[in-house]
Amino acid sequence: MKVKTNYQALLSCCAMVFVVTACQSQPQEIQLPKGFVKCPEPRPEICTMQYEPADGLLADGTTKSYGNACSACGDPQVIAVKKVNPTE
Repeated sequence: MKVKTNYQALLSCCAMVFVVTACQSQPQEIQLPKGFVKCPEPRPEICTMQYEPADGLLADGTTKSYGNACSACGDPQVIAVKKVNPTE
């Protein structure tokens, strides 16, 4: 009887581990606003200094203006970037 009890306990533990790991959600892809493109990985470490205005989308959903898309994606808080047309 003791072997049967140990077997049942082991089976119960395995079942619980399976249920817990099966219920973990996969990270969902973030829906980016229109015109924004996800920053590349690895992030740029050095950028040229040309002025081509870009908006960076921060992780909290706000935007911040940058001199160019490379500089925006160099900021670890930025998740996506959109080039800005200065004539608009």
